[in-house]
Amino acid sequence: MATRKPKGAVSVESYRGFLRLRWRLHGERYTVSLGLPDDAINQQIGYRQNALLTDSGVLFSSEIRLPVLRVPEVDALLQVSPFVDVGQGWNVSTPDPA
Repeated sequence: MATRKPKGAVSVESYRGFLRLRWRLHGERYTVSLGLPDDAINQQIGYRQNALLTDSGVLFSSEIRLPVLRVPEVDALLQVSPFVDVGQGWNVSTPDPA
């Protein structure tokens, strides 16, 4: 028999090659995509993100794609994609983690 995760437990999992966080709260299942490819470095980021759980938050994410080199003979385009992710979490119904 499979053991159930503790109430409020969050798991980091791979879905279609990308990492996401999954959890259940009050009988509802929630999923947040981290937008990170599933590799060893990003898994560490996902587990660190999972370490600080909050019940409310806001996230801003922005990316711009700048073309660097176009090779029309093979229909290829090299791009540089600088990005920024900024977020803040807080607890409304539970105490903040220490």
